[in-house]
Amino acid sequence: MAVLCCIPLPSLRPLLHLAQSSGDIPIQDLITVRATEPADKLEAMVAEWTNFQTPAQVTAVCQQQGVPAGNMLRLSEFLDNPHYNARKFFRTLNQPTASRPLETENGPVGFTSSIPEPEINPAPVLAQHTREIAKNTLKLSDQDIDELIANGDLEIQQKKVSPLKQKLKTNTFNAVMQLVLKYHALKSSMSSSNTST
Repeated sequence: MAVLCCIPLPSLRPLLHLAQSSGDIPIQDLITVRATEPADKLEAMVAEWTNFQTPAQVTAVCQQQGVPAGNMLRLSEFLDNPHYNARKFFRTLNQPTASRPLETENGPVGFTSSIPEPEINPAPVLAQHTREIAKNTLKLSDQDIDELIANGDLEIQQKKVSPLKQKLKTNTFNAVMQLVLKYHALKSSMSSSNTST
């Protein structure tokens, strides 16, 4: 998908020229497009022109003609993007609860060696730092911490969960949430249809 921005008629002229240059659109159709006419006619012509080109091709041709344009990237295209790779925009993070290394942003300024890369650490797991925070930040004694844990007021990290089990838990949670959302959507649509009758 390519995104084109054309507001005033002078901006439309290069785009009309591009659409006409494909040879499939008669020049008289281009002449009849005016700013006062519906934009859907121009949109249909441009859609026809862009239909058989890649987003990068459309972007390049438009920019050469002075038409503001940019191609949209899908998530799967980010890691292979030459611009981002040249700027060292991504790097790999090893998250213990994930089943594979994760790609993450490295930092916004990856083209200079004078600014160090940001420190990127794995996200903590649930209750990983309970004792540390209770002792160092809240200044609680070990005995007080043990008592709060025994009473269920504080949680501590349970034994480490394997990445496969963590993925299974995450997928199960996501499936349950999808069911809950569908239930509420159905309930909402039923109540709105009941009030309209």
